[in-house]
Amino acid sequence: MLKKAESNGIRRIQQEAGAYMKDLIDEKNRQEKMKRSIIKYWNVSYGSPEAIGGEEEEKEREHAVGIYPQENHVYDEESELKQAEIEAIDEVSQTKIQQILHEKDDRLQNLIEHEQHEG
Repeated sequence: MLKKAESNGIRRIQQEAGAYMKDLIDEKNRQEKMKRSIIKYWNVSYGSPEAIGGEEEEKEREHAVGIYPQENHVYDEESELKQAEIEAIDEVSQTKIQQILHEKDDRLQNLIEHEQHEG
């Protein structure tokens, strides 16, 4: 009976040691996997952007707009002027393109008529 109790105790110790070794091996494997991974677990956050830092950025943005509203307005006027200038250039360019195409068409028609009269 004593031998049976001793063997049960030894088995229990072996099982605990095996479980402990398995935990150590699992931890070692996890650490090695993290070392090889591109994205480290400490750089990953599983929260929404608002919860992580979006609220602070939004408050800063609102604060900046409140402090500098005239600068934002000036920027809008400048961008509108630039857009109008670009559109004016585009209209001029389109007119020039149409003139060039019309001249080429006229030359082609003259060449065709000239070839027909000679031929």
